[in-house]
Amino acid sequence: MITPFTAVLIFIIQSYYAGFGNMDYTLERHFNFQESIQFVRANKGLAIGNGLVFVWLILLGIGFLIAPPLSTIAATIETVKAIEKRS
Repeated sequence: MITPFTAVLIFIIQSYYAGFGNMDYTLERHFNFQESIQFVRANKGLAIGNGLVFVWLILLGIGFLIAPPLSTIAATIETVKAIEKRS
């Protein structure tokens, strides 16, 4: 009974960290360690959204070829937009 809820929760948490990792490439150029964490916490939706697409593509059979570059490029574009909006 709790298993479907747990599976969805694990998928969302995994997506958050995958999105965080994709955003981190850009954040390293703009912020220090603590500021990067604060930025991602303030933009959880961006991290989860990027991570959801990344994890979903990885789950597809051939997705491992396109997911890493596609998700990193998408995260870079959206993270730069969020940084510019913040300033």
